[in-house]
Amino acid sequence: MLIKALLADRGGGSATEFAVILPVLAFLVLGILDGWSLASSTLNMRAAVQAGARYLMTGGFEESALRSVIKSAWANAPSDAEVTVEKQCRCASSASDCLALCESTLTTPATYYTVRVAGTWQAPVEVRFLSTSLNLTQEQVVRVR
Repeated sequence: MLIKALLADRGGGSATEFAVILPVLAFLVLGILDGWSLASSTLNMRAAVQAGARYLMTGGFEESALRSVIKSAWANAPSDAEVTVEKQCRCASSASDCLALCESTLTTPATYYTVRVAGTWQAPVEVRFLSTSLNLTQEQVVRVR
């Protein structure tokens, strides 16, 4: 009789449903926050690389100024933010000296800059059993002449 009465009682049903759903909702909200933060960090890195590419395409050539443009355009850069710039000159398909003319065509070699940024993304909310950081990299190759 007591068991039938307990099984028929629906008084704590809402609290039980809430207790079952709450962890699922919490993980969902944390996942959305992490995803948004990761996407935002990636977009900020991409914007910094594009700012560097614009600097090069508009006639800039100093590597220190290029690094400065990239760092200033990188919103919310991580503490371990790294900017690397590599200059390469090519005649046809082979590497060449940037100051010499190409032997076969007597023209200036094509100049390429590889702009690369890297940093570690940190999750906004630390959860002990989930990965809370990722190494991110963005790269763009720009031909300037």
